[in-house]
Amino acid sequence: MFWSPKGTFWRRTDVRLTLWYSGALLTVLALACGFLGYRLHRHMMKQADAVLMDEAQEIQALFSEGSDLSWTDRFKAELGGRTSLKIYFRLLDSQGREIVSSSPKFPWSPIPVDLDSWKGLGGYRGRVFQWRKVPHREMTLRLKGKLAPVFLQVGMDLKQVRNAMENFYRNVVILIPTGLLICVAGGWLLARRSLAPIREIARTAERISSHNLGERLEKRGSGDELDDLVGTINQMLDRLDRSFHEIRKFSADVAHELRTPLCAMRGEAELLLSRSHSGDEYREAMERFAEQFDRLNRLTSDLLLLARFEVRPQVQPGERLDLGELLRGLGELFEALAEEKGISLEVAAWDSIQTSGDRALLQQAFANVIHNAIQYTPGGGQVKVTCEREGAWVRVSVQDTGVGIPEQDLPHVFKRFYRVEKSRSRDTGGSGLGLSISKRILEVHGGKIDLLSAAGRGTTVEMWLPPTPVEVPS
Repeated sequence: MFWSPKGTFWRRTDVRLTLWYSGALLTVLALACGFLGYRLHRHMMKQADAVLMDEAQEIQALFSEGSDLSWTDRFKAELGGRTSLKIYFRLLDSQGREIVSSSPKFPWSPIPVDLDSWKGLGGYRGRVFQWRKVPHREMTLRLKGKLAPVFLQVGMDLKQVRNAMENFYRNVVILIPTGLLICVAGGWLLARRSLAPIREIARTAERISSHNLGERLEKRGSGDELDDLVGTINQMLDRLDRSFHEIRKFSADVAHELRTPLCAMRGEAELLLSRSHSGDEYREAMERFAEQFDRLNRLTSDLLLLARFEVRPQVQPGERLDLGELLRGLGELFEALAEEKGISLEVAAWDSIQTSGDRALLQQAFANVIHNAIQYTPGGGQVKVTCEREGAWVRVSVQDTGVGIPEQDLPHVFKRFYRVEKSRSRDTGGSGLGLSISKRILEVHGGKIDLLSAAGRGTTVEMWLPPTPVEVPS
């Protein structure tokens, strides 16, 4: 339902902002009006007290002057002609007995018993009360003159104060709803305008898909938080665009790598079916099939291993390994291949250097690098494998005197299916996944891999492992 509290209308940001604006303004207006009303009432009451004190001072001056008139005559003379304000007077003697009063019906309060507490005009007693449905103010003061001391009570109605306060609150009743209505309308427009860029961002983001990842959000140039948000989203789109590009390229490379052996096998099969062959020819064809099957098997195994690193891996504690022993075993494994190519293979890893990790994965990482070094080192060259500690880290280095890698190709050698032109053909370079796999294996072990090379001057690959045990993918 549109107006249901649980509906989407009340969850909209512009609606909630408007409600917050309105609630905040209503609170501020209520507090401001209450404070102003309080201050206005106090000010008007002080004015009323000042009027009563002025009247009392005039009567005090009257009693301070010498005169043959009685108190009653002086009091009546002072009251004569007063018509501007509705002020009441009452004069009492020192015993609290009334001498004269301007209004006998006025509800005067009794004089305090403690008469010595009154010190001239320095102290007074006052009260506010209702009489004839009109608020009144009364003050009681002690007067001193040449005659006996007397007490004066003065009072006045507060009708003007009441009328002023009623008028003030009538204006408040008009002001608050009007201000609230203006705030709701203005807050709604302000919220809609403030959120317009966000709606535009949302519409643009809805249009972007894998087919148009090159589209970007436009910044307003204001340098505010929305521009920061747009910049962050554009950076995310850049990363997605690169990821999709890599996925498409990876898919194309995989298809190409699979198509080559499959086409070769299909051509071989069609040739075998085209005519009769001898048993030796069939045997040779089956051997070529087996080679292609081995190649496909290695390719799929490498792809599965890379995919295993891409997903969130399950981990298990790594086992303690002796890298010297592991590298010497790899040296024995590749010795026959090195001798076949006329290459000197040296493994200088006689110290017992302990680390932690998955033996099979680390063995594959080192084997990929050593195999590459042998594969691309011409006859008469040398491949040297060393293992040593560098501070708390362990460094495994594979150095060859092979063809090297051109400088422009160095940033790309760890990419999947990347082959350096001319010196790394499909016939000698395998699938182009070896270094990529080695890099990922070292990364999941908390290590890293560096490569230094130059065309015609050989290559040095340094693999670093951390000093502390790590958890590796299971």
